[in-house]
Amino acid sequence: RNYVEEKPIKLAPGSPEQMAIWNWMENGTENGILPSNAGTRKTYTIVNGVMRLKGKKVAVFSFNTHIIKELNNRLAYEGIPWASGMTYNSFGNKTILNSPHFKSSTLFKDKVPTILAELYPDGQEGDYTVRAAAGRLVDLCKNFLIDGTDPDALNELVDRFNVEVNGDCKTWEDVERRTAIIFDLVPKALKLCLSRKSTYDYNDQVWWVVKMNLPVEKFDVVMIDECQDTNKMQQALTEMVCP
Repeated sequence: RNYVEEKPIKLAPGSPEQMAIWNWMENGTENGILPSNAGTRKTYTIVNGVMRLKGKKVAVFSFNTHIIKELNNRLAYEGIPWASGMTYNSFGNKTILNSPHFKSSTLFKDKVPTILAELYPDGQEGDYTVRAAAGRLVDLCKNFLIDGTDPDALNELVDRFNVEVNGDCKTWEDVERRTAIIFDLVPKALKLCLSRKSTYDYNDQVWWVVKMNLPVEKFDVVMIDECQDTNKMQQALTEMVCP
C-alpha cells in the first residue's frame, strides 16, 4: 500500500472481550485462534489491536481483497505505518518480482493447462477428462506441498476433493488405466511448473516462494483472517515471514 503518515495514537475503549484480545496481542507469547462471527467488528478489533503494537512490524493476511482494501484504508486513516494487510497471492507475487531471478517472469493463468496439453495432446484416450483431473491434482499438490509421486497421496486427494477421473470409462480396468495415466502426468507437470520460470500462475505465486525458499519480507506479528481455510502452502509461507 501507499506511504502512510504516522499520527498520534488514540487508544479506543473496547468490550471486556476486546480488551482481553488486545492484552493478549500485546503480552501473549504463543499463537492463538480467535473465533468470531460476521458483524462482530473484526476490523475494529484488529486495527485497535495493531495500534497497541507500535514498534513491531505487523502483517495481516486475508483471502478477500475487499477486506484488505478496507483494512489498509483504515490503517492509513489511523496513521499506522507499521502494519499492512495483504493476500497471500499479492505477497507471493511481490516476493517473486522482487527476486532478481524472476524480474521478467509474467503471470499466466493457463500455465498448467498449457503444460498438460503438451504432455497429453488432443486425440488421446479421454484427453479432456485426463487433463482436467491432472490439472486439479497439480493444483492440490501445490496447495498441500505434495510432490505428486506417491499414488496413495494422489488417491487421497481424489477421494477427499471428489476429483473426476472416470470420465467415460466402462469397466474397472478402464478406470485403473485412466487413473494411472493421470497419476503419471501429475509429477511431470509439477516439475515443469517449477522449471519454466518465465511464467507462473496464481498457485505459483505462493508455491514458488515456498518451494524455492525465496527471500521474503519478515514480520514480528502475523494475523490471519479465516485462518481455518489456510492450506499447507499458505501455512508454510506464514512460518517463513514470521519464524
